[in-house]
Amino acid sequence: MSKRALFLLGMMCMLKLAQAQQDSLSAQQSPDSLMWTNGDHELKLKASLEMNSDALTNRFIGQFYRGNHLSDELRVNTSEKLRDHNLGGYRLDASLYYYFIPQESKKHFGYFIGVEEHEMAELSFRKGFFDLMFFGNDPFTGTFVSFDGMQLNMLAWQQFKAGVVKDFICKGGRHRLQWAFGFNIGQKSVTLNIDQGSFFTQQDADYVALDLDMQYFRTDSNRMGFGAFNGYGPSFDLSYEYRDEFHHQFGLDFRNFGYIRWDRSPVKFTRDTTVKFEGFEVDLINLNSPLISQNFGDSLLDAVTGKGRTEPVSTWMPFDVEIYYIYTFKNPSFLISLQAHHRFHTLYRPYAELGFAYRHFFRNATAGLEPRFSYGGYGRWNAGVRLFATFCRKSELSCGLSTMDALICPEKRAGLGGQFTFSQKF
Repeated sequence: MSKRALFLLGMMCMLKLAQAQQDSLSAQQSPDSLMWTNGDHELKLKASLEMNSDALTNRFIGQFYRGNHLSDELRVNTSEKLRDHNLGGYRLDASLYYYFIPQESKKHFGYFIGVEEHEMAELSFRKGFFDLMFFGNDPFTGTFVSFDGMQLNMLAWQQFKAGVVKDFICKGGRHRLQWAFGFNIGQKSVTLNIDQGSFFTQQDADYVALDLDMQYFRTDSNRMGFGAFNGYGPSFDLSYEYRDEFHHQFGLDFRNFGYIRWDRSPVKFTRDTTVKFEGFEVDLINLNSPLISQNFGDSLLDAVTGKGRTEPVSTWMPFDVEIYYIYTFKNPSFLISLQAHHRFHTLYRPYAELGFAYRHFFRNATAGLEPRFSYGGYGRWNAGVRLFATFCRKSELSCGLSTMDALICPEKRAGLGGQFTFSQKF
């Protein structure tokens, strides 16, 4: 072989190595490029669960849910941690989407279609209500127990969505705008609002009196399971994301701005009533006791419910607003993320999360670990961890627990939640 041939062969090898190094560096500088590469079809599955309380611990919730005996120690310890107003709730969200974004997305629009499943339940309650239910009314003789401001919300709905994606390329970065329209199928809804309420036990326990000013709404109680069609309505989503070439990523999401019109035999009524009970059963109000009177419960239900109106009702959907920022350090193995989220038209409190991620780059894959610290929502402080990986820049897998601290220490902490994401390009 001539010297010229050896020289050309050596130059080709060096160019090939340089190209491989550049590809590797590009993948490290933009490790989340799986979401940004165009010209592919993609299926994405996401699911998340959040169950939390700012007052009740995991141990108490578990014992009560399973119907186990609640010891005096557990009830007393739980009661001592309660504030005047307390919150608990859960939410389940799942979605399956198909995406297609053309190679020249700056000249063409991409599109996507998908289905979503949502379910939530939440309760705001007073400390006096908890003590009344789990210690009975004997400690409250001669005093009023306030129910003011208590709320109960239960909602389940499904969605069909279709939308478009548009990229805008600028010097040093890329902007992505995404919007979608949805058709909502209302499965069930139950709402109870107590504006003013009190419970009084006479000093000698001769009678009890219940005073309530409340509003109540529910859909058809005979059709509340999955697949029930009790309402419908439109919704709208809008999201914006910016990424520069190396370090910064910023996003803003507006999801589920819309309403549901419930028109399949809903029941709605308002009550402003005072109910008085007399007799030997008035001291048997205690959820922890098998002696609770069935007659008392039936009489109370008849007194505060009765027949309501059955006209159609429109209600706002839970409207999610999320803002996030991700910074990639000069060493692309390390990232820091900030997220803030709020769900309007619910009892959900503003939620904030801080994450620190480490990634290790392989030849055709990336794997990483991200500890997370959060505050808000239905709970208070929580800590969790997320594991994630990408394979051949075609597959992405992510799963995590958002309340690992509560699983480790259920006697003092609350929360059960996690996230799962899988996407595949083809």
